[in-house]
Amino acid sequence: MERPGLCPDDRCEPIFTDFDIACFDKGYSFNCAGKLAEPHEFRWREITHRNTHSYCVYTPLKGVTRFLITPEDAWGTYVMMANILKVAMLLQCSECGETDRIGQSYLKVGDKRYCNRCAVRLGIWQWDGKGYIYKGS
Repeated sequence: MERPGLCPDDRCEPIFTDFDIACFDKGYSFNCAGKLAEPHEFRWREITHRNTHSYCVYTPLKGVTRFLITPEDAWGTYVMMANILKVAMLLQCSECGETDRIGQSYLKVGDKRYCNRCAVRLGIWQWDGKGYIYKGS
């Protein structure tokens, strides 16, 4: 995966980025997450924080904001964002009606959206012995 040009740490190994130069040039924001080359550990009061990953947000207004995070921080952010999206951008499975973003990711096929359970049951996602792969509708 290619590292965004504004990445503040050339030793961070990107895991995910939605950086797209064409969108960036128009003024859109982007996110990037990666595994740190070495954990960043510090102690605050009674708790030791062992940050193993980096999460960066770029916005035209603020530039790059970098968060050093633990896996627990990532989970907390995931749950928080899922709850924001549940209110701000409701998604519903076309098959079963499920709307729970916390436990689901939704797959869009044509003009329909499917939760993971229905995508597996309908054969859209199929097990290949190593993991689930997209087979289409």
